[in-house]
Amino acid sequence: MEKIEMNSKLEFGYHQQDITPKRGISLAGYFNARPNRGAYDRLFVKAAVFRDGETVSAIASFDICYLERSIIDRMDAALAKAGSPLAGKVIYSATH
Repeated sequence: MEKIEMNSKLEFGYHQQDITPKRGISLAGYFNARPNRGAYDRLFVKAAVFRDGETVSAIASFDICYLERSIIDRMDAALAKAGSPLAGKVIYSATH
């Protein structure tokens, strides 16, 4: 078995942003238009970023029902355009 030296340290960062929709925006998951009348709880996107030396990755968790592929592609494209090392290295999750 090959010995692997661990010379780097794991770094971690976290942030959350409130994404609660404004009153009146239609809600997903209903057959008829159903504008929201307010929220009992705030909705967030939460991101955790990990770096181990040169390797960087992240998890982004959204308090929503689903993420369309086109939105994920736009987020990855924006990361690439900004020169972020996270471009193509984010796991996206919708939790509701």
